[in-house]
Amino acid sequence: MRLFMIILLVILIILSLAAGAAKITQMADDVRYLHAVGLTKPLIILFGLLQLAGGIMLIFPQIRRTGALIALVTFLISSIVIFLSGAYIFGVISLIPVILAAVFIDYGYWRRLI
Repeated sequence: MRLFMIILLVILIILSLAAGAAKITQMADDVRYLHAVGLTKPLIILFGLLQLAGGIMLIFPQIRRTGALIALVTFLISSIVIFLSGAYIFGVISLIPVILAAVFIDYGYWRRLI
């Protein structure tokens, strides 16, 4: 079970870093939804930096909970924006990182269950 949790953590880190980098570099597919709700380029870059910081924080056990909380909030905001744009299937898929981040906010609880 520990290996499974490590794999989930690595997936969450990669997703956070990739999503943050895509927003910072203004990749068209990622920022299209954010532009549609009125976010400007500087705000999208700031949002990407926050998402990137959350991904980096997930690497370190001492600050993993904070990183997971940042990842959860940023992925949740992205999911809401995607739903608002009408892309419901993509919106449902975008909730997967939200669930993963929630698991690592209270990883101690999950460790006790294993």
